[in-house]
Parts: sequence; structure tokens; C-alpha cells
Amino acid sequence: MNFDVNRLAMLEAVKNVDKVAPSNSPVELLKGILIESNEDTGEVYLTATNHEVSIQQKVMATVTQSGEMLINSRILLGMMSKMDQEFISISADKPQVLKVTGGECKFHINCHSPQSYPKPVMPFPGECVFITGICSLAKRTVFAVSDDDTKPILQCVQVRLKNNALPLSALKHLIYPNLLKMKSA
Repeated sequence: MNFDVNRLAMLEAVKNVDKVAPSNSPVELLKGILIESNEDTGEVYLTATNHEVSIQQKVMATVTQSGEMLINSRILLGMMSKMDQEFISISADKPQVLKVTGGECKFHINCHSPQSYPKPVMPFPGECVFITGICSLAKRTVFAVSDDDTKPILQCVQVRLKNNALPLSALKHLIYPNLLKMKSA
């Protein structure tokens, strides 16, 4: 893997992906960001997951060699934040060692094997639907979600795409024992 990229674009992508990588996970691999570069398209993908939510961010770069590497998200974010060059180089000359250079800064970071990362299956962009107002829909539905930890299915909001509409529904199982006693008395 070898590519040159705009540091600010990479920093923004790392910040977005880092939001999903759990820093307190007992699974060390989930603390990482998978970096994949493609020399044919000039694209670099950053992927993170916590097994519930996954995010993938694309950055355009000058890729001279395709490859992939799994690096701790906090370390990558720290490096991108500390560097001040406009363009940086990222390469993996040795197995499991990522080299990041920019101006006077040079980092050599030990990484995990990307083959063992639980990479999520991301939908193809042609299979996606553009939706606006999702936050407003969630605010009008989330109040009905149960907070009962023993029934996780009731802690969900069902989203269906139907006839060019997006209906959301949630079910909260409520029992009012005092109310039942009063009625039976």
C-alpha cells in the first residue's frame, strides 16, 4: 500500500470514521480503522464498525500501490491532527507496519492484520435510497421505543420503504398494575 493524500481530507475522514470505532471494546480489532487503497481508481476507503453500526468514508488520493492495513483509530487520529503538511504519504513497506510521512514528521506504527478484521458488508451505492428528514422522523417515533432490556426487539424502530414513503413504527409494551387494580375494585 502506498498513496499520497491531502492531510485535511484524510483528517476529516478519520474523524468521521473514528466516531464508530469503540475505544473501550474488549475486542482489539474493533478499535481499528481499516484503510484500503485502490491504485486503479485512486480511492482510499476508511472503514470502522462496532458490530452494530458501520461507517465507510472515501478519500481521493494518488495511489501508487493498492493495499490494506488495520490501524488503531486513536493513533491514526492523533497522527493526522499533529501533522501540519498539506499532503502526506502513507505506505506499508513491511507487513503490519504503517509508515506516515509529511514534512519533518515520520511515523512507523505497528498495525493488526487486515485479514482478521470483521469488515462489514456495505451496500452498493446504486442500492441505496436518498432520504431527507430522517432525524425528524426519528424524533417522532423514538418515544415509543421500550426501555426494557429484557426485550431487545421492543427497543427498535422499524423502518420500511413502501410506495415512495418511509413509514416508521415502534412498540412499547406498557403495563399499569395500579390502574388494573383500580378498575377491578
